[in-house]
Amino acid sequence: MRCCGETCLRSSLTLVALLLPALSACDASSGSSDDESLDPETSFMFVQEAASGTFADNGDGTHTLTLGGVSPGTVYFSDRPETVTGSAPMGDFVAGFDWDEENPPNAAVVLGEAADSSEQDTIIVQIYDPRYEPAAQTLTYTVRILDNYDGSGLAEYLAQADASLPASFGAVSLFIDDCPDKSYTCTQGTVCCDYPSLGTTCGSLTLGTCWHWTSASCRVCHDANKECNDKYSSCCDGRCESECADDCDPDIP
Repeated sequence: MRCCGETCLRSSLTLVALLLPALSACDASSGSSDDESLDPETSFMFVQEAASGTFADNGDGTHTLTLGGVSPGTVYFSDRPETVTGSAPMGDFVAGFDWDEENPPNAAVVLGEAADSSEQDTIIVQIYDPRYEPAAQTLTYTVRILDNYDGSGLAEYLAQADASLPASFGAVSLFIDDCPDKSYTCTQGTVCCDYPSLGTTCGSLTLGTCWHWTSASCRVCHDANKECNDKYSSCCDGRCESECADDCDPDIP
């Protein structure tokens, strides 16, 4: 959704209130049935709901956000003109989303008991290091407060933004922005991500990642190997790779 202000915030929360009963407890999708055919420019929003939560200061500029009574699924919906909605099981979403601490996703923590409440309080944060405990119905993140959010995906929530953090709160919705960009190293030769690369490093690039609901994961929108070879053609000589190899020797020093 690309709009701004309190009206859009309320409409987003109303949409979530309508979607959650049908989607949060199951894995479902509607609209385009093939995520490979979806326009890479399509953006998604992800929503997690919980009955309560807390913020705890970690003393290093970050806080621990703990959600209690969390719903078992993460609802996702696409921006117009695509009409894709669905839910990924919470464990699958936590495992498949990109939580890179160097470039973490942004999120809006929306506090309030009712979707149409005029007293909504919103905190814009970066989130990473998720820990999901299905038996306890808890979901924990490390978060950094964003004082100067300049993106577009969460722009509609800025009107309600509040930098103050309550120690505890009731019903909460966590709106997570689209899959973040990812950095790749372009190497001529085998890339063993747990060890030094076997080959010549030609450079690096940053590419957008796209939501793939069939695998509940963020994956690069384009062919990263091709992008490497196109950008560093003289160094790569058509042989650069950017992904981790599956057959790396575990005994490599």
